[in-house]
Amino acid sequence: MVSSRKERSIPLNTISGTLEKGLSGTDAERKMGIEGLMRVRDVKATRLEREKLRLSKKLGANHPRVMELTNTIEVNRGLIRDLEVQRDHAGTEIPGIDENTWILHGFVRDKHFKGIPTLTVALYDQQGKWVEQLGYACTDKTGYFKLSYSHMRDDREKPWFTTLADKTRQGPQVFIRISDQKGMLLYTDKQPVIPEPGQVDYREILLGDEVDMCKPPEGTMQPKPGTEKPTTKPSPQKEDQGTTEKPGKRSRKSSQG
Repeated sequence: MVSSRKERSIPLNTISGTLEKGLSGTDAERKMGIEGLMRVRDVKATRLEREKLRLSKKLGANHPRVMELTNTIEVNRGLIRDLEVQRDHAGTEIPGIDENTWILHGFVRDKHFKGIPTLTVALYDQQGKWVEQLGYACTDKTGYFKLSYSHMRDDREKPWFTTLADKTRQGPQVFIRISDQKGMLLYTDKQPVIPEPGQVDYREILLGDEVDMCKPPEGTMQPKPGTEKPTTKPSPQKEDQGTTEKPGKRSRKSSQG
């Protein structure tokens, strides 16, 4: 006897409705709704893979039905990736701000849109030197990072600010750089960031490869092969043996999508 079971599928309009629920519900509710959709999609992915394996053995890997299943599996994977991104957004608290504080936050993801943890995110001037006063941040397990700096209005008369600021007294023009645990430069943003008090800036950055561990940034960094080179030639340097709690002043190699 042959029996059939109705497929448990999710219409695209249901997915869209859940993703937009954040407009009327809390972030916690939105995250729970997205996670529910992800569980259903994961179950479907397992079922599709089993069916593909069964048909491949019976009909051959190049049979039209098998090829159609392959396409369906890829579409389902894409939906799961999109849901993961939305889940991470829903689980991220929107930073508060005051008139003397500037915040830069965002996500660093790999080519599959998965967040990359323990990377160092820092800001560099146009000469490729780390702006130590603005600090650095490490990405968490979702790839999220947040840099914040306070008292910027008072800093307008300080040497570090006036050196980097332009003639209009606008904030310093700096660039995001991302490095791995070995201090290897993985990414330099071509779009400058201008820190201003009372402002929140957001960036989503895609990297090609997965990397690990986080450590303080330093003066300049040796670029990873195949990535954009820094604006200045990196200086030879020894491996950092110091603490990772506070970045030092040693000179060293450092959308989306």
